[in-house]
Amino acid sequence: MAYHTIIDVTELAALLSVSNPVILDCSYALSDFSIGRKDYLRHHIPSAYFLDIGFDLSSPVIKGVT
Repeated sequence: MAYHTIIDVTELAALLSVSNPVILDCSYALSDFSIGRKDYLRHHIPSAYFLDIGFDLSSPVIKGVT
C-alpha cells in the first residue's frame, strides 16, 4: 500500500479494517485558536487523538526571537 499525505474516506475505512493506525487530528483556525479543539470534541474519527498546533506542536513564543 502506498502512503500519501492525505487520504480519502474510502482509503481510511479500508485501512481501519485491516490495521490500527494512529490518527492525529490537528484541526486549526487562525481566526480562533479554540475552534480546532471544539470541532474535535463535536465530531472526530473514533480513536483519533487531538494535537493542538499552538500548544502541543509549537514552542513557546519568545519575544524578539520567534
